Amino acid sequence: MPAPKVRQRVTLLYRGVKLGVELLALLGEERAVNVISTPLELAKDGPPADVVVVDVPAEDRRMVCEEVRRHYHGPLIVLLDQRDNSH
Repeated sequence: MPAPKVRQRVTLLYRGVKLGVELLALLGEERAVNVISTPLELAKDGPPADVVVVDVPAEDRRMVCEEVRRHYHGPLIVLLDQRDNSH
């Protein structure tokens, strides 16, 4: 008997004008997506994320990532703009 599939829990910390359809398409159906707007929401009760994706403007990125790390120590994916050359 095959093991039941467990959906990956992805938390997307997003601040912008519109949510990228491309990103949601990449996440697919095998993942449960929780969209939040502040790192503090990671501290709320509930199942922990398997991965956190950060999609915020470049000027906020460093501060947001530092705040995320206060509440979450797992895998972190940070999305960059095509023109972004910051590290």
